[in-house]
This record gives sequence, structure tokens and C-alpha cells, in this order.
Amino acid sequence: MSSVTVVLVPALWAMGKSPASYTPAGQILRVAVVNGEKTVSLKVVGPYEIRALNTGELLKEGRSLEVVLTPEAEGVKWGEESLNIYGVRVIPSREAAIALDGRRFRGTVDILRQSDMTLLVVNHLDIEEYLYGVLPQEIPKDWPDEMLEVQAILARSYALFKKMEHPNEDYDVKATVLSQVYGGRENERRRARKAVDRTRGKVLTYQGTLFPAFYHSTCGGHTEDAVAAGLWKMKLFPLYGVPCTTCDRSPFYRWRRAFPLEDIAFRLKKAGYSVKSIRTLRAEGKTDSGRVRTIVIEQEKGKTKIPATEFRLAVSPMELRSTKFDLRVEGGKATFEGFGWGHGAGLCQWGANAMTQQGFSVEKILSYYYPGSEIREFPNIPWNE
Repeated sequence: MSSVTVVLVPALWAMGKSPASYTPAGQILRVAVVNGEKTVSLKVVGPYEIRALNTGELLKEGRSLEVVLTPEAEGVKWGEESLNIYGVRVIPSREAAIALDGRRFRGTVDILRQSDMTLLVVNHLDIEEYLYGVLPQEIPKDWPDEMLEVQAILARSYALFKKMEHPNEDYDVKATVLSQVYGGRENERRRARKAVDRTRGKVLTYQGTLFPAFYHSTCGGHTEDAVAAGLWKMKLFPLYGVPCTTCDRSPFYRWRRAFPLEDIAFRLKKAGYSVKSIRTLRAEGKTDSGRVRTIVIEQEKGKTKIPATEFRLAVSPMELRSTKFDLRVEGGKATFEGFGWGHGAGLCQWGANAMTQQGFSVEKILSYYYPGSEIREFPNIPWNE
């Protein structure tokens, strides 16, 4: 999640309630595990049913299955058979195992043909089981139990907020860094499952209401205001940003990366920006936490200004690790020397991990990185006050 700009709807939080169609009961999360692919390999070992998404009609059933699905004009092609429907639901029995492109998942799976003739696969599963597959992907497996609990509370809070935000969409979250990395059943680990179970139902709230508990790898000395990071549209006290003096042992605390200007131009153009060739570029403005606000690109004809958060994502969030950098251009090359990894908002994972080793409790860590926040049980949050 740390490398993504997510535009949220603060009005939902400000109202102190969710859309009328959303209820906490069940807490089933819809995760887009495949999106935009031309084929999907499906395998089920054990009893299963296949039903039409639009009607619920039973299409197929059996005790084992291995098939490749592809989109076509009439609907979905099931192996060599054409199904004149836009999507199917795969319902394995409780003891059955389901795999998509070789990856195992819990719950049920919807496979839909999209208008661009690609497939969308949505995994429906209990929020707690979803977290089993998130924690091992989001933090190192050898970190302390307290840090696993911190991560479980944050990941649960973020996912449930996204579920509240998009009740009428085809899915709630993606399985990538565009939401939270979800690895499915095969990536689960025993300690992570135990941390999820110990914190079952616990979420982070502000003034009694769920809010998006952003987090990232390393802040580089001070966390960022979520508004300045481009993640949120209004000031919210827990997301203002705080000093962080404990992440300096992170391997990502300091970094350096150089790009040829022509390479940057290529990447920006590929991301949809009107950039042909770059004469030079410079950083303009800093946020209160020391992160660059804007990148000014000088071309042969005119200048282009791009928010630094967008520039980073377009160039490469894995290489350009944060917007907290100094920029130097010479010899046709741009050199970035920076601090931290991620958007910088919310909790700094490496800083929080150091705090657990210093004896700070889960509650103390969360209240430090999110001032004014409170841990509550999810079903008891007053959505419709």
C-alpha cells in the first residue's frame, strides 16, 4: 500500500456513517485478485458448484475441476464451451481447495467478463481470513508479535473503510500495492494468523468513526500529512503527521537513484503525461515534513508541472522511493537523494517496529502515529447515529 495514491471520499467519514446499503454484519470482503487478464486458469479439488452471476442458476457441479476461462463477445468461454453469461460464481465446498493461475484462495470466486474483453476475478472471503493473507506480504515475518498485531489492526481498518467507501462497485480492494498486498492462502503464516485472531474485530477510530489508517514502510524522520500526500481531501487530526525518530535503522532510510532524462520522459509519456523530451527538471516547494510538492519539467516548448506524488508513481515507486528527496540534474541525468519509502502518511512500519523493541504497547504505538485515535471493536461502531 505504501507506494500508491488513493483518492478517498472524506464526506463519508465526516457524516459519521456509511452508505445505507452497507452493514457491518458478515464482514465479507471482495478482493480483486485478477484484473485485466485475457485468460484465467481455475482449479478446484473437492466438491464445487458453478452458478450464473446474474440469476444464481446452477450451471455445473462436480468433485474436481480444471479449466481455462477466456472472455468472448457472447460472454465467458469455459474451456471449449461458450457460456452466454457475463460471469460465474465458483462455490467450493468447505473442504475443497480452489486455485487461480496456480495460487490458492479461501472463500468463493466470481469471474466476470469486462467491457474491454478482459477478465476480472473477485475473491469473496471473511475479512479475518483476508488478513491472514495480507500480513505476511506487508511486513517481515520475523518482526515481533506486537508489530504483527499493530499491522493487523491497521490492515483491518483500511480494508473495512474501503468496503464502506465502495459498496456498489464490483470489488472493495485490490490484491496489490494499489490497496494492500494480498497473497492468498498459500502465503499465510502461523504467527500472522495468530496475530489476526488476537486482534479479531479491532479497528482504529477517530471520534468513534472508522477512518483510513494509512501506513508505509519508512518515513525518513517525519510522517506526512495525508492531504499533502494526495491520499485524503480534508484535514483529519490523526493524519496530520508526527516526528519519527526510530526508523533510522531501516534499510530504506536513505537512498539514491539516478535516471537518464530520456528515460524519465519515456516513463511519463507511458503514464499519460504530455512529455516529449526533457531539457531539465527541478523540485519546487516542500511540505511541512520536507517532501517535494511539485516537479517542474522544462521542455523545448514550455514547462509542465506535475505533483511530486504523481511524478513518483509514474517514474517508479519502487526506485523513486519517496518524495522526500533532493534533486540534481547534470549531464543528461537526474539524481535523486532521498529518505524513506512510501507515501509517508500514517504509521511508519520501521519506526513502529523499533518502538515495539523498546517496550511500547500496541495501543501506545497506534496512539502516537495517529493522535486522538482509539481502538474499538468493529461491530460496535455507531455507523448510523
